Amino acid sequence: MNDTTKLVRKDETAAARREDDPSQRRVTLTPPVDIFDDRQGITLWADLPGVTKDRLDVKVHDGNLYIEAEAVVPTPAGLRL
Repeated sequence: MNDTTKLVRKDETAAARREDDPSQRRVTLTPPVDIFDDRQGITLWADLPGVTKDRLDVKVHDGNLYIEAEAVVPTPAGLRL
């Protein structure tokens, strides 16, 4: 995470999952993005380290772009985040 990444909000369902399984806690982040508009269309580059294509979901709904992703970051055993 860098200085331009913003913590948006905690997932409201995270509290319920946390009671059952602490490893399932989720946090929503807004990554830094670059947007380019030219004759060919609009290009958006999002900084999503640790996200693979199979864990990326891009949707357009009611004129809004939604990018949902899950980062897989290996952590050493016993490390508390």
